[in-house]
Amino acid sequence: LSFPGGEYDLSGVPFLAIHGTSDPLVPYRLGKATYEEASTPKHFLTLEKAGHLEAYTNTPSRYDDVVTAATIDFWDAYLGGDSDAPQRLRSDGNISGLSTLESAP
Repeated sequence: LSFPGGEYDLSGVPFLAIHGTSDPLVPYRLGKATYEEASTPKHFLTLEKAGHLEAYTNTPSRYDDVVTAATIDFWDAYLGGDSDAPQRLRSDGNISGLSTLESAP
């Protein structure tokens, strides 16, 4: 992946991207392109109509529960070795009208 100041080989490093479709700072298409270039295992959580920060601040938002659940599932899968966590991630990340999750394990 290309970053300012260099490139980094993240081959084989588990990847979770969370991106809002209405992000005014980082266009959704760029987040999606980064996901497409990442090696597996990788996951891309799309937050419908979310901007750049509302899902990550102390101000309550409709995205809080899905971001929290998906993040914990991801950590449980790749840091905790929980073999059921990837299925929970897929379930918790796909909420009709709120979020979708793409995965390439």
